[in-house]
Amino acid sequence: ETKKANMVMVYPNPAKNYFIVDFGSTTYSNATIHLFDISGKNVWNRNLDTYQSKFEILTEAFSNGVYILKIRTDRGEYSKKVIISK
Repeated sequence: ETKKANMVMVYPNPAKNYFIVDFGSTTYSNATIHLFDISGKNVWNRNLDTYQSKFEILTEAFSNGVYILKIRTDRGEYSKKVIISK
């Protein structure tokens, strides 16, 4: 259900040391989070098998730039542009 997936928030954006994926009141049974650089290369991913309302992603391994965060859950799919500026 795409509407529920759109309830996901990502902050702070631009991110310096970390950013948070906040699912708010949206619950899910499985989530896959992917971070792609601007060229489309998958630079990071994680599977969340158990529900977490918030998930922190550290940016230390990433260069400054624009990334696309893609989240897939049993409730739908969500994409968000994330800017990393250290």
